[in-house]
Amino acid sequence: MEEYKKLKRELFFYRIALIFLIGAMIFFSYRSFYFKKNETKSFNSERQPSQSLPFYEEIMNVVSHLEYSGFHAIVKPEVTASINFDQRTWTIHNVHKFDKNNELILEKGRYGLCGELAAYTYKKIKAFLKDDYAIIFVRAAESGFFLRPFSSHIVLAIINRQTGERYYLDPSFQRYGKEEDFEDYLFFEPVDVLAILNEQVADVSFSVNSGTPLLIRNNFILYLTVEPVDGNFDKDNFILAVTANKRYRYSGRYLFALRKHHGKQEAFQNAWLLNQLLKPEEATLLIDEMTRWFEKNA
Repeated sequence: MEEYKKLKRELFFYRIALIFLIGAMIFFSYRSFYFKKNETKSFNSERQPSQSLPFYEEIMNVVSHLEYSGFHAIVKPEVTASINFDQRTWTIHNVHKFDKNNELILEKGRYGLCGELAAYTYKKIKAFLKDDYAIIFVRAAESGFFLRPFSSHIVLAIINRQTGERYYLDPSFQRYGKEEDFEDYLFFEPVDVLAILNEQVADVSFSVNSGTPLLIRNNFILYLTVEPVDGNFDKDNFILAVTANKRYRYSGRYLFALRKHHGKQEAFQNAWLLNQLLKPEEATLLIDEMTRWFEKNA
């Protein structure tokens, strides 16, 4: 009986100690979470570009409505594609359009790829930056979606002519700040985007095994490419495909592909991933367009 009472007392004190321990764990977990949360907020606020940047509000007003996408241009009925098997190149025709002032028109006033968005932004911000700042197009790699060394992602460098202070603006991701705010970027060299666009060329060409981005969505970037089959590239052996590359990844997966292998036509579709990345009406438009291009070149 005495042993029973002793055990009961020990269990009672054990329960008290356990309750105290759980309470202490909850308290310190909350405290740790609270300070970590505030620390993260403080870190993020320090990393955010200052609104004291030159013409911050005016510049952000220009880029805030822009969206990185070539999808809307690609699926227009007047846009076609041709493949030159001898030169191992392919061309998208009528993808660019210009207004009466010879300036590039963004699809629906907001959609374009990086060079198009950069050119649009250049014209807009030059009006209020005037001659106090130089604006230069720069080829860059970005560690999320444009991480290849041969990346042709285009951003703008804005340079104060008097002080030499340099700022960067990426209209595709609506980012504006000093160079230290772009630690996930690698800047290569200046490029003359305006010279290319001022030629008012409606077509754009690519070499085999390469192509054009379509859009960025749900942590994936979609590419439209033309590829050989087992090293062979001719009218009986080629692939027209849309691949999906996950952020920070080099290799991608076929989203939709049309292949001609030894003259035999085949089609592949990743239905689950297609559903994750494109709306049903978008998928239908894109597949119909690619099928039309494929049949024209097959």
